[in-house]
Amino acid sequence: MREYLLGFGYPEKNLIYVANGSDTTTADRVPDQPKLYDLVWMGRVHPQKGVDDLLSTLAVVEATMPDFRAMIIEKVAKPWNQWCDRWDWLIT
Repeated sequence: MREYLLGFGYPEKNLIYVANGSDTTTADRVPDQPKLYDLVWMGRVHPQKGVDDLLSTLAVVEATMPDFRAMIIEKVAKPWNQWCDRWDWLIT
């Protein structure tokens, strides 16, 4: 990947290796935050991602947790918007 990016003209000084895509050093410096959601999911809302299973599971969880809140970060396309709109605890 390094050579690939250098080939596109990215300066070497701008390339930093981050194992597994997460920089835990930076994350460790972030102060504790108040919890706003019990679950946050970010990704493409599509049957290939198992969103129907996720939403069905969340409905069961919501029935057992009185103040349950979830967020899906992504544009929600038809027909999934109909699923998502029926729950007030799900922010899309």
